[in-house]
Amino acid sequence: MSKVVDFLQGKTLLITGSTGFLAKGLVEKILRVVPDVERIYLLIRSRGGENGGPVLTPTSRLEREILRSSVFGKLREIHGDSFETFARERLVAIDGDLTKDGLGLDPQELARLSSEVQIVINSAATVVFDEQIDEAINLNTLGPQRLLKVAKTFEKQPLFVHVSTAYVSGQQREPLKEKPLPTDRTLAQIMGGGLNKPFNPEMAVERMLGVCRDIERDSRKLFRMKRFQRKAARSRGGSQGGNGDIASAEKLRFKWLREQLVSYGMRCARQMGWHDSYTLTKALGEQLISLTKGDLPTVIIRPSIIESSLSEPEPGWLDGLKVADGIIAPFSKGRLPDFPGNPKTTIDLIPVDFVVNAILASIPQIAAQGGINFYHVSSGIQNPIRLRELVDLCHDYFKRFPMRGRKGEPIRTGRWTYPSPWLFRRWIFMRYQFPLSSLQWLLERFPTLPGAKRLKRRVTLLRTIYDRAIYYCSIYSTYTRFNFEFKTDNTTALFRSLSCEDQGMFGFDVKRINWPKYIQEVHIPGLKKHVLQTRSESIADNKASQEGKIDNISGAIAGSAIDQKAVADNVPTRGG
Repeated sequence: MSKVVDFLQGKTLLITGSTGFLAKGLVEKILRVVPDVERIYLLIRSRGGENGGPVLTPTSRLEREILRSSVFGKLREIHGDSFETFARERLVAIDGDLTKDGLGLDPQELARLSSEVQIVINSAATVVFDEQIDEAINLNTLGPQRLLKVAKTFEKQPLFVHVSTAYVSGQQREPLKEKPLPTDRTLAQIMGGGLNKPFNPEMAVERMLGVCRDIERDSRKLFRMKRFQRKAARSRGGSQGGNGDIASAEKLRFKWLREQLVSYGMRCARQMGWHDSYTLTKALGEQLISLTKGDLPTVIIRPSIIESSLSEPEPGWLDGLKVADGIIAPFSKGRLPDFPGNPKTTIDLIPVDFVVNAILASIPQIAAQGGINFYHVSSGIQNPIRLRELVDLCHDYFKRFPMRGRKGEPIRTGRWTYPSPWLFRRWIFMRYQFPLSSLQWLLERFPTLPGAKRLKRRVTLLRTIYDRAIYYCSIYSTYTRFNFEFKTDNTTALFRSLSCEDQGMFGFDVKRINWPKYIQEVHIPGLKKHVLQTRSESIADNKASQEGKIDNISGAIAGSAIDQKAVADNVPTRGG
């Protein structure tokens, strides 16, 4: 009998973030390997109906966003028509919100959780790197503390598992150890810089939220509102006044407010030694847990860049674009012909099923040991993949199996030259943004030109594409230019402590990942199937058919020459 399965049998869990990628994989694994789990409560917010539609209750979101997910394909095969009944007997949606004190729970629901729950797993987070700082703090920093506070009131002292990120390492160049972050200094102070002021996570959070309130008040000042109204009137082509202008001015106020909050959050993060509002607020969340957990047995899981599954619930399972896919997807469509980076930089990818397995394997251990444990679920030290290797694997794949344009033509991808961020932005501006802006200016002043309306739509689309490239540069280039290392001593020891049966059932040994096979035969086909929703092709699937088609060597060589010419003709290069 598996010790992990044996421990989880008959247990009741509370899981947050259940509509997200990682938590879906976690719920699926528990239901599949521990069918005798007593119950899994899923904390889900009600959501306002879109376009005046009905409000989506937690139960309806459980049905639409979780049970209909492709993650349950294997379970549907196992249970057949009885899957829905099986799942509903074990999954219960609870109306709650991590951004509210007491999680916004109904007293009766809170009492039920208190008497039943033995394991709490927090997987909820906003993973937008440049989220506005007040929202990032509310969910990533204060959310875990609110959940912890509620968990400490439960009748059965629960085990508390919090999913953080390995990138709480921030701007440090030293490998991050599997230890708590200091709670009396910022990373900048640890590295010998930053403001020489006393640091306390709670005070830092309150100070930042105070500035956010000041910015919000500033957005409502009379002179600023008049400015928004004038701008709204100009954009509507009419005189100032009317309900339409008021509504448009309010949209402009929200846009200005968001820009200010995002900018302030990024400044705070970098001044304190982190990269962005995401890593800052996740680090602060960890610090508050360390300070307030009390006697609650606690695990903090720090995964690196979570990507598609290696094998479970199926190879390549994915739910939405993840970090690396934000670059792979536009690259596949010819929209990212180059990108800043150091080709020798380690891109620390980890399959989602490895993170799921590490979470579940850590639970019996923390139950036995107590205290607080940290685990890095990452590949960079034991089995690294470099940026150049990743890009070359993608280039090779899309050369063999190119994405298709609107008319069915193959889209060609080029090889990156890895410029500096400054050169990349300059190249994008001179080659694309400036000409497109000039053309758009011309079309707006001469709207009666033949084909102007269609051309204007095309120009708008292209501007969006290349503005997005600049956005990717500002957000991701730090992660493609610098190495970040995460010690995995605790995680390695955890895996070695498992029985042979549990190592097979809950595997997370990163040394067994074959990167070329994973990228080309698992991840990209999974990305195409589950997210891009195009035909899923892999090199393994197509070897036999490709060999069968090539019965004329001279024709194959000619076709290869045509392909190379198409690459040369269609792929932009930085020089011109």
